[in-house]
Amino acid sequence: MKRKNAFLMVLALTISVTGCGKTAENTQTAAGTELAATESMVTQETEAEDAQEASEKEMTPWLNSNVVGAVTENTTAELKDDFYLAVNHDYLETAVPDEGEASKGSFDDVSKVVDGRLLQMMTDDTLEGHDAELMQGLYGMWLDWDSRNSQGMSELMPHIEVIQQIENIDELTEYLISEEGMQYGAYLYDIELGVDAEDSQWHNAEIASIGLSLGDAAEYEKLTAIGERKQKGHRELAEWMLEKAGYTDTEIETILENEYAFEKEIAPSMMTTADWYAQDAMEKANNAVTMEELKEMSPTYPITKFMEATGYGASERINLQEPEWLKKMNELYTEENFEKIKSYLLVNVLTKNMRYLDEETYRKYLQVNNDIYGVTGNREDEKRAVSTVQDWLPASVSKIYAKQYLSEEIRDDVTNIIEEIIDTYRTMLASEEWLSEETREKAISKLDHIKINAVYPDKWEDTNQLWFTSKEDGGSYFAAINELSKCYTEMDKKKINTKVDHEIWDFAITDVNAYYNPSDNSINIIAGILEAPFYRSDMTEEEKLAGIGVIIGHEISHAFDTTGAQFDEDGNFVNWWTEKDFETFCERAGKLIAYYDTIVPYTDGENYPGSNVQGEAIADMGGVKCMLLIAKEKENFDYDAFFRGYAEVWKEVLTKEYGETATYQDSHPLAYLRVNVTIMQQPEFFDTYGIKEGDGMYMAEEDRIAVW
Repeated sequence: MKRKNAFLMVLALTISVTGCGKTAENTQTAAGTELAATESMVTQETEAEDAQEASEKEMTPWLNSNVVGAVTENTTAELKDDFYLAVNHDYLETAVPDEGEASKGSFDDVSKVVDGRLLQMMTDDTLEGHDAELMQGLYGMWLDWDSRNSQGMSELMPHIEVIQQIENIDELTEYLISEEGMQYGAYLYDIELGVDAEDSQWHNAEIASIGLSLGDAAEYEKLTAIGERKQKGHRELAEWMLEKAGYTDTEIETILENEYAFEKEIAPSMMTTADWYAQDAMEKANNAVTMEELKEMSPTYPITKFMEATGYGASERINLQEPEWLKKMNELYTEENFEKIKSYLLVNVLTKNMRYLDEETYRKYLQVNNDIYGVTGNREDEKRAVSTVQDWLPASVSKIYAKQYLSEEIRDDVTNIIEEIIDTYRTMLASEEWLSEETREKAISKLDHIKINAVYPDKWEDTNQLWFTSKEDGGSYFAAINELSKCYTEMDKKKINTKVDHEIWDFAITDVNAYYNPSDNSINIIAGILEAPFYRSDMTEEEKLAGIGVIIGHEISHAFDTTGAQFDEDGNFVNWWTEKDFETFCERAGKLIAYYDTIVPYTDGENYPGSNVQGEAIADMGGVKCMLLIAKEKENFDYDAFFRGYAEVWKEVLTKEYGETATYQDSHPLAYLRVNVTIMQQPEFFDTYGIKEGDGMYMAEEDRIAVW
């Protein structure tokens, strides 16, 4: 499947485990859904008061009101003490995630609107052309349980049997560079098309480290509650698939012990979640090498043979994200560790394909993910099928959606709003006293060169290169996924050493999200998010600024957060700051991190990981500050309506399990903090509500942490 380049870390608006505020696959057991949901609600009602009392004692500085059940009718808050809770109390008290979902909030509400349109597209027999055939064909095969059930494991097992027959490290190497290994065994490599960080007009090859069953490499040193849930879930899935593949209980236990032993040995050489969110992450992960240098660095681990076999070896420059990981892989790739590596490969091939097999296997996959993220119930299969089609065919879906639902008038309106906000941001940068003139000029130049991608592009990816065998011609869902995967690989290989076409957007415009991309210095305000409460043509000035205005300001601010600030106006990883200015910038970001580090979001007493959320927190504060500069120019502007509107946009409840994952492994602060901490930096907030020392929303001016 086509993936986004991990190094470039496209900066987005929403909390995300896999994108757009959703968990990977949140569902259910087919039976017992209603009972489970009812039992969950009863538990919440009976335990909520005790939980709230404990939370109020241990959570600081506010109640984490995003947790489902944390807010009851007895929970009180005044605007001056907890603005987010006071504004959203009734919603937070009554809202629960829909069946099969881990969250409920504004983004989820907008997703329903977009999903409804996409569902219509999937079954509209008046649509014609290659894109419609691809989209509707894949949708139909996803839902064809009779065919998928009749296939069962039959299409996957021949590839598993090949892995089973590998007897030593040399045979493993031959397998990995074979055509079959490149399709099914490449879980020992993560090689994909990238953009040269130091010259962003060119494509290159990118090498990332392998995946880990616990997600974060830090979990192998100290297992957290999140890691425990993932470990339990991974083991359950692996046992299920190994049993289906014919292994005995004793064999399964040995395989899982070997897999974990391998992951535990390799994990210390890999960057942790905290490492990836640190200020020096870009510098650490930017390591350009040639093929000759890579061969010297990897004499035993056959990554260069794989690259030569696939065509990625033609890349003139290759970015190696984690040199220490590659060094360790060379140490481990020996006959002595063969069984561990083979076990890791076998389990990965089995579990990664669960989504594409029969219904029983798919339901098992969903049930385990439900358990990990605290989800009850199930989203309808039709919606899951739509999500899959959107993931695999983003350009086809986007082209049809644009034609069906969008207009040039909407794009012009959004473009005009973006341009107005960029003009205001120029004023904001010009007034920053801590910037030297040299750095200020370059910052404003970067702002002036921001590429505006509004609503939908003028140019699309050539989807005629995509194909799969239709059901009518004997195709299957499992085969279609693998055929599409091959198509994307071939398309990517053709782009190696070619210029990047920045007119083509590398994501679906139906995402309910917005992005800043540092590699081309672009702001992307796309169709999916252009619904109420974020955008509506008849909004008041206050609603518009609190919704789409803040979102645009947020994305522009990413150009000047701790990641974006390291890329120049052309998207190159270049230091354009004076040494003193960048030192001051990092000190200001450090103050923000230190404040977040004092927050306790759950009753376990663990502090918030401030370094993880620094970029998004900087963007939130910059976006709101920019809107308030615009507000100063508006006659009779209603600041109360603006601040309330901003709080309402971020109304949201999460399952406790999903919330914990978002807290400790995501770059976005929880919603209650995105509101309260952000508005505490603004003097207009203090003036509007008469906030004074002793109030829960008070922060002395000298203690404020906004970077911009």
